Amino acid sequence: MELKVKTNKKALLTSALALVLTACGGDSKSSNTPDSNAAPESDAAENTQLSGTTWSNCSDDSIKARYYFQDNNFSYTLEYFDMPDCQGEAFNEEFYLYGNVGDTYVDNNNFEWNGEFVIGTITTTESGLNARKIDFKYSGIERYDIFYIQDNNLFFGPSNGTFEGDRDTELDFETPWIQVN
Repeated sequence: MELKVKTNKKALLTSALALVLTACGGDSKSSNTPDSNAAPESDAAENTQLSGTTWSNCSDDSIKARYYFQDNNFSYTLEYFDMPDCQGEAFNEEFYLYGNVGDTYVDNNNFEWNGEFVIGTITTTESGLNARKIDFKYSGIERYDIFYIQDNNLFFGPSNGTFEGDRDTELDFETPWIQVN
């Protein structure tokens, strides 16, 4: 069985898979805390709150992740860089997540998941903030999370659940997604 990825790239890609499955990005260099307990931008449970927006972050592993939301659809992309802070050359080789033939194949740094999302009702976090429920469906997978927007930063829960009762009840302010547009 031929492997198309080096050992150090295998560790990077394993980290990327964990990043994808949690729908969160890497660690931030600084901590963010909310300014107020204001509800998200809209009280109506509409997807227009995120529609037409792009959010990005860069993990400590130099993996740049992006969410693009349009209507009730989203795309999630990853780019891998050879230097910290997502600088330098983008990793531009064929590889397999986990490094095994037959695993998810990524062709020349084109990793993208497409799916649907639904914004739900406002929920109060354990710390008393008003966040909004969000459900993702892609590739036969369903994920349940919460989100909060403040000062062009999007925050999700620290991990997202695989069923409704497993939805996060707190936000991860250490992992901001920065609004690109």
